[in-house]
Amino acid sequence: MIGVPAGKVTLTDRRTQHSWTVDVAAHELAPFPVTQEQYTRVTGERPSSATGERLPVEGVSWLDAVRFCNALSLREGLSPAYRLGAEGAEGGEGAAWDTAADGYRLPTEAEWEHACRAGTTGARYGPLDE
Repeated sequence: MIGVPAGKVTLTDRRTQHSWTVDVAAHELAPFPVTQEQYTRVTGERPSSATGERLPVEGVSWLDAVRFCNALSLREGLSPAYRLGAEGAEGGEGAAWDTAADGYRLPTEAEWEHACRAGTTGARYGPLDE
């Protein structure tokens, strides 16, 4: 995991042209996508259409990704970041983020945008270094 410093990011809904600024707390982000090998080792499943142990896993839903995060957290002795079957979810299939948990989770939209921009404020991504 790599540390991403706190900052601000402006998000835009291109459909409505509405923009808003979000304060982003410091957080950690994995530097590489989850590989098919890692996903299979943790879940026992192989959902990807392309095959290759070192290829990124694909063909998973958001809920599949949440379940992976919880399973990986439990495997490493951490508290799962999501409560599955959260109230108000369609068919009871939702998930609620437990902000007090120390387990793995998906980045928020603002965290992802802030990390990808690498310190820049424009629509283009900043330079990547080590």
